[in-house]
Amino acid sequence: MSKGLDSFLLASSLLALNCTPKPLSYHIDEVNDPEEAEEWLGDHITYTPDLVAYDKENFWAPCNTTYQKGRGDCEDYAICAAALLEGDIQKGYLVGLLRPHNIGHMIFAYQKDDRWNFFSDGRLYQTS
Repeated sequence: MSKGLDSFLLASSLLALNCTPKPLSYHIDEVNDPEEAEEWLGDHITYTPDLVAYDKENFWAPCNTTYQKGRGDCEDYAICAAALLEGDIQKGYLVGLLRPHNIGHMIFAYQKDDRWNFFSDGRLYQTS
C-alpha cells in the first residue's frame, strides 16, 4: 500500500483515516490480490462484536491481534484487509460511517489499476 496516504473528511457523516497499517508479524504467501484477501479473511476471521471479543464497546485491533484471536468486527476486517493488501494497491483508506459519538461501520476502500473497490465485513466489492 502507498505510504503517507492523505486523511480526508467527506461531509459530516463520512470519515476516512490515514491508512498505513503496521506490518504483519507473520508472512502470508497465499494472499497476492484482493480476491485472495477476501478468501483469507473468510477463512481466518469470524465476525464477533467488540463487546464479546474485547469486553469494550469499540476497540480497533491491529491485524496481528485479530488474526491471533480469529475474530473481529467491521473495523478489524477493514484493518486486516489494508494489511493484507499492503504493497499491492495504489491507495487505500479506512472509511468510517459516523453516528453520534462513535463509528457506526467501517470499510477499507482502495484503488488498484485506477479503479476504486472496497471491503466491508471481509467481503470484496468491485467496480465494473
